[in-house]
Amino acid sequence: MASWLLRCGEASTCCTRISREAFPRISTIGRVAYVPRPRTPRSRGRSTLFVEAAKGSKRPKNKTKAPRKNVSAPQEGLIPTVPDEGDISDAVVDSIKRAAAKTGNDAATNTTQLVEVVSTDAAQGYISESAHEDKSDADIAASIERAAAKRGNDAAKKGFDAPTNTPPKEEAQSLPDVDRERILDACVNTSVVLAVSGLALRQFSDKAATRGWFDGKIANWNELMPFPNQLDVDTCIHLLLGLGAAAVVTVGRIILLSAWADFKTASDTSNRQVLTPLRGLDVLQVAAYPAISEELLFRGFLLPAVGNDLAGIAVAGVVFGVLHIPGGRNPAFAVWASAVGMLYGALAVYTHDLAAPMVAHAVANLASATYWRANNLKGDNSNEQK
Repeated sequence: MASWLLRCGEASTCCTRISREAFPRISTIGRVAYVPRPRTPRSRGRSTLFVEAAKGSKRPKNKTKAPRKNVSAPQEGLIPTVPDEGDISDAVVDSIKRAAAKTGNDAATNTTQLVEVVSTDAAQGYISESAHEDKSDADIAASIERAAAKRGNDAAKKGFDAPTNTPPKEEAQSLPDVDRERILDACVNTSVVLAVSGLALRQFSDKAATRGWFDGKIANWNELMPFPNQLDVDTCIHLLLGLGAAAVVTVGRIILLSAWADFKTASDTSNRQVLTPLRGLDVLQVAAYPAISEELLFRGFLLPAVGNDLAGIAVAGVVFGVLHIPGGRNPAFAVWASAVGMLYGALAVYTHDLAAPMVAHAVANLASATYWRANNLKGDNSNEQK
């Protein structure tokens, strides 16, 4: 019936009456109206029906779409909120790593730092916008990659797969712990070997010079660099010069410990092994024995053998410094020891005896050991027991 009514063009009155009888619900809710259309050859005999909502009927309100919040880029100097590592999927983590690599940033070592790097540097507001719109991990990952691509730098063109972290700086070499008895035994034994070697070579030069060995080319090193045989005014002045040289060495050492990291590392490594287990007067023994024996060998034999001049001072000083590399030390300490050895050599040539460099060497060793123990063994009284 409804299709018949729609096709009927001449029965408007009948349409209205029949529609009310046939569609009582529609008649109570709304009204059926006939709207004539212009007659054309193709539309003749047709009409259009409209069902309008009655007055008072409730129409559903159109839900207005909430305006999209514009997420601005993070201000310079501010770090956006960084999610916890547990809230980030593997896909996002991998994408963050790729983005950090494309920006050429080598500082990111974990997920949290990677998020900070990309959020503050490469992604700017793009990552924050994606994260606040409840998007999926894949969308966030894609947004991060696009943000990194916007950088357009050389690192992004290379397409690294993972960030290259800066290799950690090598830590100082740690030496095994040694007990007190072994340290003292090693100190005495080494000192005896060096002292005996120096004295034997000096005695050899005396005989070689006296008997004319090697066509008299070997001088008497005992005469070139003698021991003082009496305590006179000149000897006292030489001893005071030795104390002054020790003061210069001590001040220079303290300055370099704060200004030269490699030198401090070598000093700490060696001193920690040797000085930690020692007791009170042991430090004096460890400072004096090596000083006397080393001066006998390097300034009592090697320096006069090369010559009491700048060449002899330089050769004896460099050999002295190179032989100080073992024991946890490094080339930085060898440079320092070479300079100190040259100072002791210059002092020996100037005073023309071994008393001044021996005093300078022993006092400088004692001051160095005391200074290191005072700054590194605070509160440790276990080694101070008598």
